[in-house]
Amino acid sequence: MTGLTILNPAYRRDNLAPFFVLDDVFSVEELDEIERYCGELGVEKAMVMQSRGVLVSDEKLRKSYIRHHSVSPDNRWIFERVVETFEQANRDAFNFILDGFNTFQYSEYRDEGSHYEYHMDLSFASTSEREVIGRKLSLSVMLGEQSEFTGGAFEVVIDSQTLERPLTVPHRRGRFVFFPSFVMHRVAPVTGGTRRSLVFWALGPKFR
Repeated sequence: MTGLTILNPAYRRDNLAPFFVLDDVFSVEELDEIERYCGELGVEKAMVMQSRGVLVSDEKLRKSYIRHHSVSPDNRWIFERVVETFEQANRDAFNFILDGFNTFQYSEYRDEGSHYEYHMDLSFASTSEREVIGRKLSLSVMLGEQSEFTGGAFEVVIDSQTLERPLTVPHRRGRFVFFPSFVMHRVAPVTGGTRRSLVFWALGPKFR
């Protein structure tokens, strides 16, 4: 955890940008290991969820390849490192009530035109008659060098009604981008090469 670079408010326009950026959380060697680990386990075509939890293919909305990873002896060190950064980002920028997280998603945008249109990560589900828990704070970890792909910009918006004034977070290998799960964001179409990332969602009770 040494050598962290806290970039906010460098990417904030009068503190309007709804995200928090950290660099150098993982070393180059650790990023190499993460990319090797995720690449060897493979991916499958990404789906989107319709009403009542039905998963369907909709390439107009989402065209990419993913794999969800639960905690295991081989990847526990990744989760433990990310827990620390979630705590830091939440304390410094959001102050949400969070309980933790249980999976991460590895994504590849490897075909020309691969993308994920504007969407929110926010979702809630009942765990009992009295408890409702869901995604509240999202994290995207940029993998690979910018030279490995073209297009594929990570964009978030301030005005979710019109989707105007999108803010682009410059790509940097290992960059952590935190944002509330209710913020509209997208991966713009890739025009060449392969864009890779990890996504985590911190869970907690419904917003009050």
